[in-house]
Amino acid sequence: MEVTRLTSPKGVSLMLITLDNPPVNGLGHSLRERIVQALDAADSDEGIAGVVLTGAGRLFCAGADVREFGTPASTRAPDLRQVLARVFASRKPVIAAIHGAALGGGLELAMACNYRVADPSARLGLPEVNLGLIPGAWGTQMLPRLAGMEFAAARVTRGDPVSAREAADVGLVDALGEDPILPITVTAAAFFDRIATSESHPDTRTLPVRFDADLQVWQEGLAQKLKKDFPGCPAPLAGLKAVALAADLPFEEAVAEERRLFVELMSSPESRALRHVFFAERECARVPGVKVRAAKHPVSLVDELLAGTQELVECLQARLGKGSGESPAATLTLVASTCIDERATTMFVAKLANDQGEAIPLGFALRGGRIGCMEIGVGTPELLSLALGLGEHLGTQCVCTSADADGLLMLAVASALASANEADAERVLGDALMAARAESRLYRPADGDVIAVHGFGYPRHLGGPLYQADLAAHAQESRP
Repeated sequence: MEVTRLTSPKGVSLMLITLDNPPVNGLGHSLRERIVQALDAADSDEGIAGVVLTGAGRLFCAGADVREFGTPASTRAPDLRQVLARVFASRKPVIAAIHGAALGGGLELAMACNYRVADPSARLGLPEVNLGLIPGAWGTQMLPRLAGMEFAAARVTRGDPVSAREAADVGLVDALGEDPILPITVTAAAFFDRIATSESHPDTRTLPVRFDADLQVWQEGLAQKLKKDFPGCPAPLAGLKAVALAADLPFEEAVAEERRLFVELMSSPESRALRHVFFAERECARVPGVKVRAAKHPVSLVDELLAGTQELVECLQARLGKGSGESPAATLTLVASTCIDERATTMFVAKLANDQGEAIPLGFALRGGRIGCMEIGVGTPELLSLALGLGEHLGTQCVCTSADADGLLMLAVASALASANEADAERVLGDALMAARAESRLYRPADGDVIAVHGFGYPRHLGGPLYQADLAAHAQESRP
């Protein structure tokens, strides 16, 4: 973290606190500790009139430091709630200057500030529900106080981020930086001059919650929709319950209940499964000996199939473009396809060749008009790097396997599922992936779960068939 001085257009001296914990400025223990120390220093320095809090690199803050998940450091004092309490206690106004993204704990930190200024392209959200959780540092209570109950319920229960412009429309953001050339910190310094003479500054905890509808009827109506959209997932319903407390309880009582719900969800089987998938997604494209992903190379697309590939071709062209006349660094050729059934996954086999003619096998799982998963088979480190760069450019989940051109794992799974009836599909999927694990066709066991979730629509909140098999085996071993 870096602490420097920032001068407003009117010559007022501000403390600029820059969160710096690559890659996403995660709120690890060391960073939390230094935020508190910097705020203490700002309060004791009579030459400082206010504080601007921003993030280094490409974003403000994406929340917790995932490297500390499950370790004592994740809850070591000061925890995030204690950091927010220190922000609230600041004797001088604190402005969050947001660019890139403010997500999860990062948005909670911004909401604890007196004001929020954001770049129009920034995204703000509370995605904890994707891990089977709800915001655990007062987010369910601050958001409805700033942006209203309807907006808060949607963000907490569904997890989708919104643009800074949409956030400004509902009051979550106080000002937008309209000049794309100027850093958002410059906008924040100018904003300070506008509020400097105010006798008091907003405290999110004390803002009134305006809600005129019948709270119980509103809550029951949304709960029915959430049960339909997220069957078997308790976190959305818990998030709705927490948000509803903002219209019913004082802040301190409501956040105590929020914390109870958060702790309860943390130990739920659904959250454990979702966190398993989350960490598996982070690891499955990492291959020993391949350190750096390739840049976004120009790729030309060749379709050798006579029919059935138009949907995939359109998906690929939407990302790759039609070509700019630049000599391609690689050629992607579609060579085979297998459709499981009319409503599920279509598997495509392809080969990616570099400009020397060396090729690596790829598999694409197309679901619902989008590429759900891309399998990368055996190749040299250079080819693997090229393929990973393609996957990153396509914005799809990549999984590396030990397959050769004739034995892509997803193709084998698709072939097995193609002959299975719907009642047996889950068992067949699990058996195929269990066999792949036994034959060491996966770099990591969890890679098979990523293939199941992204390639074949296995329910994410169940963690994957290999995860479930391991749970069952562990339960069997634990029996007396």
